[in-house]
Amino acid sequence: MRSRSTRPQLGKNLREARRASGLSQASVGRIINATDQYVSDLERGRSVPSLRFLALLSFTYDVPVARLLAGVRAAELMKG
Repeated sequence: MRSRSTRPQLGKNLREARRASGLSQASVGRIINATDQYVSDLERGRSVPSLRFLALLSFTYDVPVARLLAGVRAAELMKG
């Protein structure tokens, strides 16, 4: 399990945006038509969102996609 300090930047950005919006992982899952486990996996860096989900999350959190990708290294997005 990754520690908080080594969580990939994208996951950190997604978690911060969700918390700032006042939504739970379950609520976000319902809004984007995914499971709360998927939202958790994104925030923990276990999954990388598709462009479609990244856009949905951006809309849901009312933040630009660029904000969600701030500080993200290309290698982080290449996970399979």
